[in-house]
Amino acid sequence: MLVYSTCTFNIKENEEQLDYLVQRYGAQPMALPLDVPVSAHGKHICYRFMPHLTKGEGLFMAVLQKTDGMDIKKINISAGNTKKGKQISRPMITDDVKNWVGNSSGYEWEMDKEGIVHAMSNTVSEIKRRLFDKNIEVLSFGIAVAENKGRKWMPTPALAMSSGLNRDIFDIYDINRQDALKYLKREAITVPESIKKGYVLITHKNLPLGFVNHLGNRSNNLYPSHWRIRHLSETGTDD
Repeated sequence: MLVYSTCTFNIKENEEQLDYLVQRYGAQPMALPLDVPVSAHGKHICYRFMPHLTKGEGLFMAVLQKTDGMDIKKINISAGNTKKGKQISRPMITDDVKNWVGNSSGYEWEMDKEGIVHAMSNTVSEIKRRLFDKNIEVLSFGIAVAENKGRKWMPTPALAMSSGLNRDIFDIYDINRQDALKYLKREAITVPESIKKGYVLITHKNLPLGFVNHLGNRSNNLYPSHWRIRHLSETGTDD
């Protein structure tokens, strides 16, 4: 069941939203056993708690129930996927992106509402589906492979550190300790111009650290700003 409530009596925010949920998803409005006077409006069951009839400043409320023919997955997919009432088209997950993961054909692929593509094994996919059916939100699943940036795809920092990374796809630039600390502080590092332009995997002693977008004469550090080292003391040594 879903309780939809607002602190306004605006029809567009209340009755019209209720009508949309009924028409779009087949949700069933429910009657409530209330012992306080309310004022109902619209063609569906809903309630207006008027300030002159009930305590407080008043509110609007409707309760909707999922029906047998209602696909709750459709609601989740649509969430966060509109802007100013217009549907936002989702880009296709290309084979180039899938090849960033080794044995890509052995995974199921899904894009979340933030535009991040995940690769999941059959086991992970089934667990996620069962949790979803129980309305349990899954915060992280599978391998976060790529993030959509307009017409481009950008590899995620998580991909660099995943055992599923296909290292044969990316050019690799191994850096010394000093440059590794600069990279982890999210400072600019110099990548040789001999390395082709594009996403380059940065490693230290063959250990992946993350990616840079190599532009030829400079490189953009793609290490997440909220992961960066702020003080050298955080590394355990100042040398």
